[in-house]
Amino acid sequence: MDLKIQTALPSDVPALGAFARQVFFETFKNANSAENMAYYLKEFMQDEHFEKQIESDLYKTFTVKSDGSEGDQLVGYIQFYFNPDESYQGIGLELKRFYLASHLHGSGLAGKMMEFALAQIPLLGQKRAWLGVWENNLKARAFYNKWGFEEIGEHDFVTGTEVQRDLILASR
Repeated sequence: MDLKIQTALPSDVPALGAFARQVFFETFKNANSAENMAYYLKEFMQDEHFEKQIESDLYKTFTVKSDGSEGDQLVGYIQFYFNPDESYQGIGLELKRFYLASHLHGSGLAGKMMEFALAQIPLLGQKRAWLGVWENNLKARAFYNKWGFEEIGEHDFVTGTEVQRDLILASR
């Protein structure tokens, strides 16, 4: 399967928003109450949020589409955030979102996405990027470690009334 990774456009927002909500829900539904998941999805994953992010100079969002027999299908997305209020060890570029459809985990496509993401860091004028990963998401942690990310800190991730610990990992 070939991937097409492109800068997200305003016309991508409906599909991107729907995909983002679905994959976030699938990934974290067992770790959060239904009420807290509904709150987080409503507060942070609505189409209006993606519209503002695509228009903002602080975000750089990429869609990941498969080139299939039924045309291009959104199967993932990558988002960077130039975070002026939060940096770790002087690293201000956050790899905020890195999601691939769950049915494609283990296919090697996440590796292609990560190669692309790492190549973007210098193109975005930075040497390194940081990301937060839930401490109990062992599969994601192993993936990031495989790609050379190292733990440099932690922070709280709040989903409604639930507070979870994210490990902060940085690229090399």
